[in-house]
Amino acid sequence: MSFNSARLVGPAVAGILIALIGTGWVFMINVLSFIPLLIALHRFKKRLPKVEADNTKASPDVAKFLDGFRYIWQHREMAVILVMSFLICSLGMNFSVYLSAMTVHVFQGHADQYGFLISMMAIGSITGAMVTASRRSSPSFRFMIYVAAMFAVSCFLVAISTSFWAFAVLLILLGLSLQLFTTSTASYMQVTTEKRYRGRVMAVVLATALGSTALGAPLVGWIADFLGARWAIGMGSVTGVIAAGLGFWFLRKQAQAEPR
Repeated sequence: MSFNSARLVGPAVAGILIALIGTGWVFMINVLSFIPLLIALHRFKKRLPKVEADNTKASPDVAKFLDGFRYIWQHREMAVILVMSFLICSLGMNFSVYLSAMTVHVFQGHADQYGFLISMMAIGSITGAMVTASRRSSPSFRFMIYVAAMFAVSCFLVAISTSFWAFAVLLILLGLSLQLFTTSTASYMQVTTEKRYRGRVMAVVLATALGSTALGAPLVGWIADFLGARWAIGMGSVTGVIAAGLGFWFLRKQAQAEPR
């Protein structure tokens, strides 16, 4: 909740501050915000217990990282979830690109309107994290398929919204579905992975989510420039449909393989 929501709340606050005091001062506030963190880390380092040096030969970090990929490949439902995460995060999580394009080119707005839109999406994001945390049972594979379909529908509705206020309200649904998917994916991977591989698997999951977002950003920007900002959001809907379809196909294949 703290990680994903911060990616939405931070730009929202920054957008409002840029409109009020200017971009340069927002950079300075960002600099000052690191001071408490550095002090806390410095004090925390002094309180760490001393650990004796381990002289045993450890395997290289690259090999450990590849072990995560091998483990995921051996558990095909995890591999499918990883592909679904790549599809949705590559285009759907580039909200900073398509929301800025919508703000400037469609609604002729400025930094304050952009910050407001990010805030609306953050409401859905925080709600999604709380819903996931309040569930008594761990997210199932089928639940993630439904959430991917929900994400596809919400992207489509946001893309065709004609008024600014309808667009803003529907962003709550988009943030909700996106957060439900990302937190459910992380929860499922942690719960179903053996303890000794859990760190390596989660490293792969996190690298896929963040890496696919970075890889998809230029494509989203190109679509927004040449086809329009609405098409950039609509492509997120397409990837959501593909992700949900892939999940349903895998479930059907598993059902057919089970002995009757």
